[in-house]
Amino acid sequence: MEWKTIEFQNLYAESSRNGLYKSKEFHGTVIRIVNMKELFAFPLIGEQEMQLLDVTDTELNKFGLQTGDLLFARRSLVEEGSGKCVLVVEHKKSPIVFESSIIRVRLNKNHCLPLFYYYYFRSPTGRLGIQSIITGAGQKGIRGSELAKVIVYHPPVTEQKAIAQSLSDVDALITECDRIITKKRNTKQGTMQELLTGKKRLPGFSGEWEVKKFDNLTKLITCGLAATPKYVREEIGKPFLSAQNVRNGKVVYDNYRFISYELFDQITKYSKPQKGDLLYTRVGAGIGEAGVIEDNFEFGIYVSLTLIRTDKNQLHNYFLLHLLNSPTYKSIAKNGQFAGGGVQNLNVQIVKEFSISLPPLPEQKAIAQILSDMDTEIAALEQKRDKYKAIKQGMMQELLTGKTRLVDSDRI
Repeated sequence: MEWKTIEFQNLYAESSRNGLYKSKEFHGTVIRIVNMKELFAFPLIGEQEMQLLDVTDTELNKFGLQTGDLLFARRSLVEEGSGKCVLVVEHKKSPIVFESSIIRVRLNKNHCLPLFYYYYFRSPTGRLGIQSIITGAGQKGIRGSELAKVIVYHPPVTEQKAIAQSLSDVDALITECDRIITKKRNTKQGTMQELLTGKKRLPGFSGEWEVKKFDNLTKLITCGLAATPKYVREEIGKPFLSAQNVRNGKVVYDNYRFISYELFDQITKYSKPQKGDLLYTRVGAGIGEAGVIEDNFEFGIYVSLTLIRTDKNQLHNYFLLHLLNSPTYKSIAKNGQFAGGGVQNLNVQIVKEFSISLPPLPEQKAIAQILSDMDTEIAALEQKRDKYKAIKQGMMQELLTGKTRLVDSDRI
């Protein structure tokens, strides 16, 4: 049996409603209010901390939220945010109301499952329906009257439950991965703080650490090409990396452009990036992010990057990697910026003056190995989580359109 398609409003238990507007003098201490901040931050609304509001009993009755309510962003500065859907789940902490930029839809639970339509409107198919009613040139928005007329699939409730349960099971796996990843990251932060400062020593190591200037521990510290080059096609050029190619402690080879062979030879004549060197970002929001070059891959670098080559007899490159990516040195990098040429940047000379508290080389290697192993474990968990996310996207495309059926249609 094929799924029916109906107007969304045919599933409503009552008419949709825009939220409550209260001026600042009514900000209070009792009733939580869902603002756009919460709607964009959390797919499920329940026990989160929120702004508190003083409301009357009449307002609470009119704008109060119940388990199973769907909330839609009525407006957004970007199209992707307009019409975003979240689900209200069980909440015991305190009552919740919602603000005027949000539309509440309360479904008739005798005819449909809110959790199914939460997934539906977060799927590509559901988003197409939302996109068809988005209006506005600057600020994008949807109207409740138009949302009511969006055509949706309406499978039998039994099938809705089976689909929602399957997607919830995958969400639970994703959530558990995120929980473990967060725990591992916090553990790593604590380990970095102890090992990179000498507060905790590894077994078999003792003695005082030496404090040295960065410049005395490196063979090369230089920034990339200062002028914006003339870019060329891939087939006649060499890769040209910038600060955007260093992310999350890694050198990432994506979204780069190409420069001529002649310019590449010119800028790399005395400072060609090599395997084992570090790239260190010196401009932008991600300033102070370091990554080790782990491949024999030829490229030039833009001025937004600093190239660092350690003296291998004194400073282990991965020890330095973890040191530069620690909260302490991220703060040093941010505070060391200056507005050269009108752009905040981390000058090479400032980097050369960094002080480093340094253990003997064998201890550096041991510390770096421990932290790198932790990074490997976290990366494996992230890969596992991303695999679950990809599986979920595929399931949504198949299950929420009726292409794949979980329940025997002849029995429904």
